[in-house]
Amino acid sequence: MTKSGDNNLSTTHDVDSGDDDNSLDLDEWKEELNDALDCITKRGEYCTGKDITSKVPRFQPSITVDGLNDDNEPLAFPLPSSQAAMLRSVADKAPFGKGLDTVLDESVRKAWQIDADKVHFADEVQWQSVLNGIVSDAVSSLGMTYNNNVRAHLYKMLLYEKGGFFKKHKDTEKEKGICHPLTGGALVIEHAGEKKTFDFSSKSREGIFFATAFYADCEHELLPVESGWRICLAYNLVIAQNGTTNNNRPLPTANDVTAQQKEFKSLTSNWTKLCDHPLGYRLEHNYTETNLHFANLKGRDREVVEFLRGCRDQNGDPLFVVCMMLIEKHESGMPDIDYGYRGRSFYDDCSESDGGDHTMGEVHETYIEATNWVGPDDQFMTDFRFNFDIDNHLLGDNDSETMFGEDPTRQDYESYTGNAGPTLDYWYHVASVVFWPRSMNMKVLKSAGSSYVVSYLNVASPSEIPELGSYIVTLLESRKLTMSATVLSRLCKANDESLVLRALKCCQRIPSGEYARALALLPRHFHSPEIRAEVLDTGCKEYSCCNQATYIS
Repeated sequence: MTKSGDNNLSTTHDVDSGDDDNSLDLDEWKEELNDALDCITKRGEYCTGKDITSKVPRFQPSITVDGLNDDNEPLAFPLPSSQAAMLRSVADKAPFGKGLDTVLDESVRKAWQIDADKVHFADEVQWQSVLNGIVSDAVSSLGMTYNNNVRAHLYKMLLYEKGGFFKKHKDTEKEKGICHPLTGGALVIEHAGEKKTFDFSSKSREGIFFATAFYADCEHELLPVESGWRICLAYNLVIAQNGTTNNNRPLPTANDVTAQQKEFKSLTSNWTKLCDHPLGYRLEHNYTETNLHFANLKGRDREVVEFLRGCRDQNGDPLFVVCMMLIEKHESGMPDIDYGYRGRSFYDDCSESDGGDHTMGEVHETYIEATNWVGPDDQFMTDFRFNFDIDNHLLGDNDSETMFGEDPTRQDYESYTGNAGPTLDYWYHVASVVFWPRSMNMKVLKSAGSSYVVSYLNVASPSEIPELGSYIVTLLESRKLTMSATVLSRLCKANDESLVLRALKCCQRIPSGEYARALALLPRHFHSPEIRAEVLDTGCKEYSCCNQATYIS
């Protein structure tokens, strides 16, 4: 069976615009919205590759490898066969990820690897400078806008001998914030029906250095080596997670954004006449539960989301509230297996994995729901309760048979237990941006949960604070929201002493030092005897941090 969340907010209907010949049609309007977002173009490519010899030091990078020889002799380029054989002697066979396991299978990958901590550069400072230039070019070609926050982390040195290859695959997220690996080598890279081949082998005898860069969710394949050796340094390009974003500034927007935004704002002016719920738009790239953040968006996904976040009203305030989420499809059933086999659980914490993927046989149940919501402040919302109706709220083609593709994001196999047969669960994920007019936001706030209230507090415009503050105090009084430093600081923005007094009466203890510092500043902000008395009653006088606080602005 298929299960989707029931929507508490949704009432959709056709509305007469006042002209009998020009009635507004919901389906046509949604199709126009989808087409408008489809027309937003990307600034960069999903992959890039080029000759980087001019960036490499004149006498080549002086690279040494632990255990290679007694003299600690650096590698020569092009790599002589004698040194290649020595490298192989200190290397390990390269495995690959299969499900949550790492396995060796030379029918899938035939290569050697050396850990990053065994690879050294004679002049680390010089090489880092070279690497920064290579990364900067790659970031620019991929259309990324956060150049200064991208760091290259050496992952492995890889060695492919004659006959070496790596069949088509996608990389897994090895580090939080990873966006794509940077590797040297001849690759075939595919994404969204496009294919690009980077083959520099004809120049290998000339001592040419080259690099390719691509997003981690692109399928890629290393073709077999026909002769000689291929050596490459594999880097992960990682977006630095500094934990802060400036949500109040207009973000960069897509090409020709002024004309596009004008047309889109005109189109969405009919929103509240047609429906009273948020809408979603599917993103192109794959994202995990941990890396679904605005800062980690790739390619055209970033352009679409920045376009929506960049739309402004006549006062310069954001036109839309923009969130993100994962659409999860969960299939539960029986694996298609040989019943003579009694294997162990594929993901059993109490036993070893059987190390293989399993094919779904009979599907018993299918559930589709919206999960892993990311709020407008780019933080996960743990209790977001808006039930997103996939069929009615998501723009575009929502056929679940084609939306999720053929390969599951993860799978869980449970072997025989007593008289019960084996079970197999598949999970598929598709990311979506979800947006709605700010004029609709109070309605969403009243049903979405406290984590969304806090998330929106962090990005709310000054004009929204009075109404929002009143609602927050109501939540505090009904014990549906917990007082925090963020809540208290944003309430001060409303400049309403009565609201703050009501809020303080809801908090009989000091939950944190951060809250205590915010509390200590209230008398300075309001100059009110009532506020001062309430602050003292809540126990702020016990904290010595009062004089260390800064004024709440």
